[in-house]
Amino acid sequence: MAITPPNGIAPSPTPLPVRGDRTTFSARVDAFMPWFTGAGLQQIYDWALNVYNNASYIYSQMWVVSSLVDSAMGAGLQNASNNAILATTAKTAAETARDEAVSAWTAAVATNPNLDAAVRLNPSTISADFVVPSFYNAVSTGPLLTIGRGVHVTVNKNGSWTII
Repeated sequence: MAITPPNGIAPSPTPLPVRGDRTTFSARVDAFMPWFTGAGLQQIYDWALNVYNNASYIYSQMWVVSSLVDSAMGAGLQNASNNAILATTAKTAAETARDEAVSAWTAAVATNPNLDAAVRLNPSTISADFVVPSFYNAVSTGPLLTIGRGVHVTVNKNGSWTII
């Protein structure tokens, strides 16, 4: 298994129910609840299962790295060159697993950082480096005032970032 991007969660019907708006609350709840108890809940479940499966895969890859290191040590190889090759292979596998974990987690959290929030809050300044992985879509709500000094936003090939 390889890391797979989570499917998006279809937006709920809008506008959302607002408790203080008695004139439209019932109609909005009537539109929202079938989405939430039907497709919305299933999509949230599928998203969570995808994140779990990606994490399980990454955990298993860490065992592969561990066994490569154990093999190198257990074999008692005397040749420094062979040890260096095994160590480089283990390091590359660990870095790949780490990078895949970071990409998967970043994409998953970017997809929906707080599954039960009715209102999303976004800062107007990007203050840390951010990478949109390949085959992911990112969205920011504007106006986006600044990208901090020395901060880089990278959109990988086949990724996209939209500011609305």
